[in-house]
Amino acid sequence: MLGACPRSSILVIADRDAEFVQFVQTQVRKRQEAEDESYAILDDDHDIDVDPVTGEVRD
Repeated sequence: MLGACPRSSILVIADRDAEFVQFVQTQVRKRQEAEDESYAILDDDHDIDVDPVTGEVRD
């Protein structure tokens, strides 16, 4: 038998679809927060008018 795992190290994922959806939502939230911070830095550094909802740079 190749690489038998001790019973205590087995992780059961009861609802794989829900687990994946939660993972993706968490990743999207983290990336959106990082993007928002980037735009906030641009806005603070250069007095650029950025739409807080869309991230679009206004003239």
